[in-house]
Amino acid sequence: MTSGTNQLTGAAQLTRIDGHLLLGSPNLPAPNAFPVLGVVHDLLIGLDNVPTINLNILPALDTVVNNLQVGANSTLTSFAGLNAIEYIGGWLLFDDCEDLVTITNAFQSVDTCGKLWIDQNDALTDISAFDRSMGIGNLQVTNNPLLSYCHVQAICERVVAPIPPNPAIYGNATGCDTEFEVYDLCT
Repeated sequence: MTSGTNQLTGAAQLTRIDGHLLLGSPNLPAPNAFPVLGVVHDLLIGLDNVPTINLNILPALDTVVNNLQVGANSTLTSFAGLNAIEYIGGWLLFDDCEDLVTITNAFQSVDTCGKLWIDQNDALTDISAFDRSMGIGNLQVTNNPLLSYCHVQAICERVVAPIPPNPAIYGNATGCDTEFEVYDLCT
């Protein structure tokens, strides 16, 4: 993609990217720019506070081999367009998204991820997208000052599971401030 344009030549035929796909341009491709893209190695969304509004450009994306990172973005408020994802092999990271209030109705097909990492989202109050069974390897929910309700099903399943490493839960609002507090609310 060239600077100042949202036209990608040949993107409509891509089915796999064996590297990073960075969606962090103010000139994101038009909706459905990658209509058959099913697999990416890493998906990086909205890094460096570049506006990311429309994620509907990935309607067929079902596999993120390694990491899906949403970070350092002050404008992202929705994950509409990413509901086809079924597998995340590494981490699912939400980091430093200043205006992100909710993570709902997203990632509904993901049944497992290596690490769920929710960190430094100043306005985040709702993570109900994870109020369902989902295998989580490592868990970190930290420094989300308005998040008071994190005892949703997937997090509860991981908190009560006696497997290392212990989840890292701190710096959130009362109700989601420590692993022990969440454990008590889950049991």
